[in-house]
Amino acid sequence: MKSDKKSISYSRVAFILIGLVLGAVVLIFGGEVTAGNSEALRILVTIFSILAGIMIAVISAIGTPEDLYKGSWRIASLHRSQKLILLYRYILLFYVYLVVLSFAFLSALLSNVVSHSELISFVERATISLGVAALFWSFGLPIAILRTQKDKLDDEVEKRKSS
Repeated sequence: MKSDKKSISYSRVAFILIGLVLGAVVLIFGGEVTAGNSEALRILVTIFSILAGIMIAVISAIGTPEDLYKGSWRIASLHRSQKLILLYRYILLFYVYLVVLSFAFLSALLSNVVSHSELISFVERATISLGVAALFWSFGLPIAILRTQKDKLDDEVEKRKSS
């Protein structure tokens, strides 16, 4: 169990920054690739629709009260705090997915109403660039699932040791 101290996770900060840099590169230099690329937007919508479903499953799996560490209420309270921090992070990522899907929807609506313009090009580029960043950030999901399952297994072993 981790301590209750607030510290900066440099690997997490680096992970977030890399996602932002990847998204910025697409936003700045991806105009020719993203402009009018409805197929890329369609694929993006499919990917993020699936990821949003997976995210709901991850949030449900992480947030179950039965999985709190056994022992005193203080141990359970500390573990609850750690789980809530993780849940808030995944809720934030879930909202990023929703923003990507909303931008893709806006892009589709604008392209049917307005002939090709700078606004549509920017919305398409912004959608794909945010999608690239969010997709990169999603690579952390399998680790979260693994950690949750490992915690459950470790807690069960400890419970059986003390019996």
